[in-house]
Amino acid sequence: EYQDGYITVHIKDLAVLGATYSARMPFDQMKLFLTKINDYEAVVEGKPWIPVTDEALLARHRNAGLRLAQDILANSCTESDFLLQIRSVYPELGYFKGRIDLTPDASASCLLGVL
Repeated sequence: EYQDGYITVHIKDLAVLGATYSARMPFDQMKLFLTKINDYEAVVEGKPWIPVTDEALLARHRNAGLRLAQDILANSCTESDFLLQIRSVYPELGYFKGRIDLTPDASASCLLGVL
């Protein structure tokens, strides 16, 4: 139920991000997310995607991904092990919050981004 028929959308965090933004990607190309707080409030969040160019970091992620894939293929990775490792192996998964049934497009995009 809406409070007085209105939905309040908080933008303070987005304004702070805009005022302090210094990434290479233009601010106006940043993907924005509307996150529900309750039935009558939401907050706008900006999620800048910053490309990683550190070769050593990329190599560590690549090797961790290969090890995880090998463990999965060898059936030596439990579900709890997988869930513990997946976000550190693929940090881009952190850009997508929420449950898959509430954000199916974001969840599908996230999986395609990993592939």
